[in-house]
Amino acid sequence: MIPFGDDFTFQNARQSFEHVETIVELCNKYNTLNLKFIMSTPQTFVDALKKEKVMWPVKKDDFYPYSVVRNNYWSGFFTSRPAFKKQVKVGSALLHAQSRVFARQVIHQKTTPEEVGSIIQANGQLLDQMGVVQHHDAVTGTAKQYVSNDYSYNLYKAEENSKSIYQKYL
Repeated sequence: MIPFGDDFTFQNARQSFEHVETIVELCNKYNTLNLKFIMSTPQTFVDALKKEKVMWPVKKDDFYPYSVVRNNYWSGFFTSRPAFKKQVKVGSALLHAQSRVFARQVIHQKTTPEEVGSIIQANGQLLDQMGVVQHHDAVTGTAKQYVSNDYSYNLYKAEENSKSIYQKYL
């Protein structure tokens, strides 16, 4: 299996697909190892492995610190940027609490369409930002500092916007 892709790598899906298709064709044309290359999905790969009934070893020890380059280690996923991790946790709690309040308010017959619109907008903005900060480079603390600052600032703005509406209905 050769995974293809990376964060923010592809802007043109058709072009990327065509490039991978060309690579697969060339590998099949020129390989001398009696292999057949195909473009597939992870599920198809796993299903093929299951058919072979191979017993794979299970890794049970620690994966950290992680290294992909000699003398260059990644660590601290669980301890770096604790204030941001707390902000994400508080933001998540706020999102879940206010979603319940907003749902009750939206179905209330006296709520105006304008109020429903502002509720949906505020809740959607916080939901979007919570989705962004769950990214593997965000909450783990592996993003560059200026990117982490941006995550934090955008989450703060979404929280403040939704809190003003949320407090109105408490």
